[in-house]
Amino acid sequence: MTDQECERKRYLDTGAHKIREVLLFCRNQYECRIQLISRYHFWNGDNIPSPCLKCDNCKNRIKEQPTYENCIEEVFHLLEIIEEMSNNNYEITEDDVVKVFCKSNTKKIRESGLNELEIYKSGRKPKFGKSKEFSGYILADLIVRGYVEQKTLLHYSSPNAQTLSASVFIEGLTTEAKARVIEDS
Repeated sequence: MTDQECERKRYLDTGAHKIREVLLFCRNQYECRIQLISRYHFWNGDNIPSPCLKCDNCKNRIKEQPTYENCIEEVFHLLEIIEEMSNNNYEITEDDVVKVFCKSNTKKIRESGLNELEIYKSGRKPKFGKSKEFSGYILADLIVRGYVEQKTLLHYSSPNAQTLSASVFIEGLTTEAKARVIEDS
């Protein structure tokens, strides 16, 4: 890979991370926007402000009074899926992780052999409704928080192509990811 391609890859990795952060910010329905923004700019020792009670998320939380569930088991299940897939040298996409989590039985899952993973066969079913949306959100959060590593592969679509295409894959868990999740939760 040339220096220019390496620089382009770094640029795309940074951009993908920033886009993921913005998407998580937009998808969040109940956490105070002021707190979310403060946490983004948080320095060790800084205090997160109290909820503002004025933003759209605070109003949603007050109006809908959601129940909060401890989903640490689901987080660990996603981490175990990624760990087993990376140990078996699968080229992992976010979609594959979500499909294994949801126990999807698609043609792609069967053809790729993902239904043969021990974690897939374990019989564990997601306990929350909308498990595809839920697991995708948790996975995106795990990536943004640095528990899951991704790689971006750049390639030319043909030998004479002038533009690069990018594919994003999950490499695996970062060092001590499970311990850090426990510590941070």
